[in-house]
Amino acid sequence: MTDGLIVSTLSLPNGSTYKTYSAKIVTTGGKTPYAYSTTSLPPGLKLSSAGVISGTPTVAGTYRFTVTVRDATGEASAPSYGITISPLTITSPTFFETPIQKAFSAKLTAVGGKGTLTWKAATPLPTGVTLSTAGALTATMPTVGDFGFSVTVTDAATPKQSVTEFVTIRVDPLAVVFAKPVPPGYVGVPYSYALKANGGKGTLKWTLISGSLPRGLKLSTSGSISGTPQDNPGAGNFFYYSFQVKVTDSAVPANSATANVSITIGVL
Repeated sequence: MTDGLIVSTLSLPNGSTYKTYSAKIVTTGGKTPYAYSTTSLPPGLKLSSAGVISGTPTVAGTYRFTVTVRDATGEASAPSYGITISPLTITSPTFFETPIQKAFSAKLTAVGGKGTLTWKAATPLPTGVTLSTAGALTATMPTVGDFGFSVTVTDAATPKQSVTEFVTIRVDPLAVVFAKPVPPGYVGVPYSYALKANGGKGTLKWTLISGSLPRGLKLSTSGSISGTPQDNPGAGNFFYYSFQVKVTDSAVPANSATANVSITIGVL
């Protein structure tokens, strides 16, 4: 006696035009071998004798179809499925933030489309911004504010597919940056870490505005956190400190930026 035929695949993943697609209809029970057939599939896809739907979709749209599975005794199951094939779609973020006069770069990306994807500006680019045909976005922005422009990506299909999105670059006058994670410290071991900021005018001044630094450490006005961490009785082998700092430049009026900082202090 054999168990009844069961098709356990309840849904199929969606796809994108001209992007390789593969999904398997999983079947158990009944008597092997199984035979698979279908009413229709999205253009570019086919159903194999092993129950694998694969290929390269060529037409965007939402498709519904039935896959009939028969075992060697003739018992059949015919579940229905739906697949959405998306057209060429921009997948990278379209909002970016950078400090003034700081070199910035990002890679625009898209999914779907046939062959090489070509990027271009659909509206004039702001001063300081460049966009390569491969989607490399670079900028060194000379002015504070929000700067928007449209980009278009086009594939090599016939007829060509293209999609346009609006991109915004926000230029901050001053921003705290962490070039690397804030390192942990250890009780009795001298500690030093320099906070960094991009942008701003003239001398930058750092202050502690909330929370507290680890016992034994101080924040200088130049942004240096230094000292020798001290024990924190009753806190265990690791002490966690979170605090907020503020950096201010010497512009009139002054620009400022804040950041949350966390430092872990351990006991050796």
